[in-house]
Amino acid sequence: MPSRLRPCFLLAAVGLLSPLAHSQTPAESKSRPVIVPDARVLQLDDLGLYQLSYQRRDQAEQFFPVGWTGYFDDVTGVACQPAAEQNGRRAWLLHPPWMGGPTGLARQRFTFALPAAQKIELKGAFAMRSNNTEGSDGVTFRVKVGDETLVDENRKATDWRDFSFNLTRFAGKTVTITFESDAGPQNNSSFDFALWGGRQLVFDGFNPPVVSHPTPVALPLAQLSTAHSEAVSEGAFTGQQSFERADGKLKWGYTGADGTFMYTWSPPTSDADSPLGTLQLSARMKTANGQLAPPVDLSLGLDAHIEWANNIPFKLKSSTFSNGKTKAPLALISQYEANGRTVRVIFSLRQRAGKSVVFYVQCDEPVIHSLFLGSWGPVMRRQTVPTPYYTSNSKIYFLQKENLFVNTFNDWTASSASTIQNGHAIYNPLTDGTYRPLSERVVFSPAWNLDEVFPNIPNPPSPYLKEVGGKLVLDVWSGSSFFDIAHVLPSYYAHGLRNVIILIHVWQRDGYDNGLPAHYPARASQGGDAGMAQLVKTATGLGYRIALHENYVDYYTNYEGYKESDISLRSNGEKETAWYNEGTKMQSFAIQPNAILPLAKSQSPEIHQRYGTNANYLDVHSAVPPWFHVDFRASSFKAGQYNVVFDTHKALWEFERQTHKGPTFGEGNNHWFWSGLLDGAEAQVDDGWNVPTLVNFDLLKIHPLQSNHGMGYYERWWDKPTWSGLPPMQVLDRYRVQTLAFGHTPFLGGSTWDNLPIAWLEHNLVTPVTARYATARPIEITYLSNGKWLDDSALIRAGATSSVLRIRYDNGLTLVANNSANPITVGGIGGASLPAYGWRAEGAGVIAYTALHDGIPVDFAQTATTTFANARNAQTWNLGAKARTRVSITDFAQTAPRRFRVNYRWAVGEGFEDENTAFVHFTNGNSGRSDGIAFQDDHRPATPTNKWAIDSVVNDGPREITLPADLKDGDYEMVTGLYNDKGRRQLAGDTDANGRVRLGTIRVANAGQQITFIPPKDESQQREKLYAASLNTANKVVDFGTIRTNGSVMVRRDGPDWVLQTMPPAQEAIVELDSTRFGFPKIIERNTPGTSETAPSKVDGKFWKLALTGAQEYRWKAAP
Repeated sequence: MPSRLRPCFLLAAVGLLSPLAHSQTPAESKSRPVIVPDARVLQLDDLGLYQLSYQRRDQAEQFFPVGWTGYFDDVTGVACQPAAEQNGRRAWLLHPPWMGGPTGLARQRFTFALPAAQKIELKGAFAMRSNNTEGSDGVTFRVKVGDETLVDENRKATDWRDFSFNLTRFAGKTVTITFESDAGPQNNSSFDFALWGGRQLVFDGFNPPVVSHPTPVALPLAQLSTAHSEAVSEGAFTGQQSFERADGKLKWGYTGADGTFMYTWSPPTSDADSPLGTLQLSARMKTANGQLAPPVDLSLGLDAHIEWANNIPFKLKSSTFSNGKTKAPLALISQYEANGRTVRVIFSLRQRAGKSVVFYVQCDEPVIHSLFLGSWGPVMRRQTVPTPYYTSNSKIYFLQKENLFVNTFNDWTASSASTIQNGHAIYNPLTDGTYRPLSERVVFSPAWNLDEVFPNIPNPPSPYLKEVGGKLVLDVWSGSSFFDIAHVLPSYYAHGLRNVIILIHVWQRDGYDNGLPAHYPARASQGGDAGMAQLVKTATGLGYRIALHENYVDYYTNYEGYKESDISLRSNGEKETAWYNEGTKMQSFAIQPNAILPLAKSQSPEIHQRYGTNANYLDVHSAVPPWFHVDFRASSFKAGQYNVVFDTHKALWEFERQTHKGPTFGEGNNHWFWSGLLDGAEAQVDDGWNVPTLVNFDLLKIHPLQSNHGMGYYERWWDKPTWSGLPPMQVLDRYRVQTLAFGHTPFLGGSTWDNLPIAWLEHNLVTPVTARYATARPIEITYLSNGKWLDDSALIRAGATSSVLRIRYDNGLTLVANNSANPITVGGIGGASLPAYGWRAEGAGVIAYTALHDGIPVDFAQTATTTFANARNAQTWNLGAKARTRVSITDFAQTAPRRFRVNYRWAVGEGFEDENTAFVHFTNGNSGRSDGIAFQDDHRPATPTNKWAIDSVVNDGPREITLPADLKDGDYEMVTGLYNDKGRRQLAGDTDANGRVRLGTIRVANAGQQITFIPPKDESQQREKLYAASLNTANKVVDFGTIRTNGSVMVRRDGPDWVLQTMPPAQEAIVELDSTRFGFPKIIERNTPGTSETAPSKVDGKFWKLALTGAQEYRWKAAP
């Protein structure tokens, strides 16, 4: 499994470099916009007119722009934005300040002119986010109406605490409602992910007129611009552009089949104005019936601002439009007096950008610290549109009253900044105190259809798009012997698994994440170079792609070529830190961009030469945005600019492709920036398990450029697993249906890569589909809502969500996916009945599904040359029934104050080849550590694990444990596991979020005078139910049309023959085959000793029965 998580890489790379630009406007935004309710129920999370502020301890309150949203403001760490659903409820994140000074609280204020309603209720809930609570001391949640406090409670629990208050006494009055998220009692705001859920105002007896919007012209998805030359999308409609200049203003617009967009731009006249001046949009939609809807008016960039370097005073001297003598005839030229000199800031307008507004902004002097060109509005209603994989600092909104989708983004391909944070292009000082001149491109995109405001990704498509798209990825994090890993592969090939990519992560000379960037020779304890050469030779000999994990991001001081000139420096001259290796207790540093390629050239060619690799894997590079590990060393090439990082990564991937003579892969999360420059990434996505099933951005923008695999590492995809060992079938179903919906390829990682049945299932079921959509383009993407298929724009307009979608590709393939726990029946392709997390694909030469047959979830995939049928026999597919070792506590006793004794009882269910160490962690949420460890009892069992006999019971103890002197009273959960230098061993039992088996709880009271043990809950029945879900527990025979079976069967053409295999080969199952597809052979060859040939028996009509004998394969001649 991946041992390194980077959930806050953005902060490490950006937020801690140096003092950064603040997200406030220069004139603190203390005004409180008043909201006039226009509906019986107001969802507060959809309102854009609120005042946001923060207040550090013993300091004055500071304000953000009206309606500010963002994830971790670059000075304070304040976050204010929608969060993933939690326990089925919409959530809003309001994180208090945690960086740049003392902690404190964050406030969100809504001011309402309340109607004279019969009854007014304020409803909602609050909770901590469900993951990473261990490092928090809780959040103090407050709700206030005016000066009256209604809620004041510290909470660390992740279940919702509901509230409801009668505000009828304020009817007809103007009142301010305030929500506060304050640091906990220890003033520790780390991991204070405070969620507000389902906040709303309900007005009984208030019935304002319902405003409806007409339907826009349908978006021709096939015509959506797929040009990859620049980030600005020109949309799906052609239109005419118009420009005029009059009365000191610029006016321009677009007129097309979908309507008109007309802009008016006036220069600023004072320092109090936005540096962009006044920019107004007037838009008219052309409706589906050809009529023009009433116009809507909207401001842009009112909250734009410039922060000058070193806070130098500035004054606007003049601002006029160009006279046509400059390179950009349509430009706003503003002259500022700053620190005694005159500087020019030029806002050049791109003339042909469709509906979008594109500004090129430049300053002729290096005196600007940050530029923010502002946002749309402010507007009363502003719904954030969830856009999986669009991990941008910008957000896409649906403006409900205006009926428009809008996006504002900094063009990451045309920037000289150090970083982009929450829409701010930030220029940090170099080590000599100087700044780089500002040069930026900013895009404002409006449209009636959501898909038109997505940015393009201006990268060329991967040359391996088709090849990678049809393969299964095995992600190997095991520290096992290379010979042992190699031993697995021939078995996969022998069972028909031909389309495979293998990523080997743990193999390096000094162990994983140690001694980098040195990689070779291969680690001696795993078999050294000889073992690695054998592993790679085995894989390539089978026709597999195999890549070894390389890393040119983290730089360790124990690297023999260590030079400080290879390390990025912060603005203050300090070395930029990178990964911290918990195991070795060594801190790595960030490789500076100009050293990345030379270091790769010192390693990769030798790796390829030694082992014969035919693919490459690069850690981190594709997981981060371009503004990562920027070097501020004044003497460096392009110092302080992230564009050198982008250019270096681009060159690095191409170098690795050429060096290893094959595709290059990487880590996911921010991979959209880099798509096409590499060939695939593990497609990690925010919200993982609960990701909204809105696939348009991925399918329309990323999918044409590279084939990504899976939905990210399992450990990052699921939240808190309620199982140990192999995932249950329904969990695999959920992961798989998301993989297919987002157009990815199958992926096995963690505990599953070396499980032959699971690999058999994913390969045979999924790759026939992914191979067909790998290079196909979607021409229709719709979502099922209240019995109707809606496109994404209509779905958002309706305020609806959907877990059922249908995708039609340009090659005739149609996929329907049910990303929900509820079975459904859908019309169209076969009238499929889909179970929880089921799907069906048909067209382009394939029929495949996970669907219901007589109420039984089954799997099927058929092409012209293959048929796969899996009846999900519980004997084979109950993945929790595998033998595992189980551990429990016996003979607990307190032996003295602050001292107790325990015995660990090991029920051995499998063999152990190596000695293992038992780790025992006593955890508490107030430990101050993300893993919750307060104290430990790690030890080697008295009887070494490699001497444990299967089905025996081993008593490890008694062991005397003394509480640490500073340990406070409280409950400490006891969790355990086994590990060695090859990794952690899977055990049976209920596990915590870190995969540690729960043993019970130690309760410490009276300063340690009293210690008691609380056994864990018995979860065995729940576990059995979990693993039995979505299986054929009655072992029924399923009629798949061309095959009838209660087993798992694969039949494929091999030249003139049909070859049939089962999983497992020794299973006792019924297999009956349709003679119209498979013929009626006279002789069947078997590779079982003693039964090399046999004749089939006819069953009825066109079917004949194959008697299984445990053979690995059954072969017969196909009909001519």
